[in-house]
Amino acid sequence: RRELAAAYPEYTFRTNQEQFVEVLQQQAVVLAAGTSLVILGVIAGGMLALNLLLSLVYIQRTPFSILRATGATRRGIAGIVAVQTVCIATCGYLLGAVLTPPLAAGLDQLAVTVTGFEGLVQVPTSAYLAGGIVAGGFALVGGLLGVWRVTRVTAAHNLTD
Repeated sequence: RRELAAAYPEYTFRTNQEQFVEVLQQQAVVLAAGTSLVILGVIAGGMLALNLLLSLVYIQRTPFSILRATGATRRGIAGIVAVQTVCIATCGYLLGAVLTPPLAAGLDQLAVTVTGFEGLVQVPTSAYLAGGIVAGGFALVGGLLGVWRVTRVTAAHNLTD
């Protein structure tokens, strides 16, 4: 490094660690904005998923009341809600996993057009795992809230509407 600095005094030479720290310091605002967007996206997606699952239970309150009136147990109805929740979460995860590669390729092409650098948009395998964990977590929360909501319904509650 000293030899290069002596041979080329007009350039600044840094180690990988020094360069990494410098880039982090220069891009701190961009990194913070990106992190906050990811967090807000996860929260918004979770709230939408929760709303979907609770709306599904609300729409089905009359059929669930009929099932209760005909002898179905609360546990049986909770099982129906749990299966619906798992199916919706699985379909959502699979849809996201299938659409991510072409969307990432499109964004990468846009980045190439704007910056001239290829490979700026890459989706690591761990992102798919994280997506599965997030989908499963929100399905669990939504399913538990849906089960809690549906098990409060009495057999005759919605039959008089």
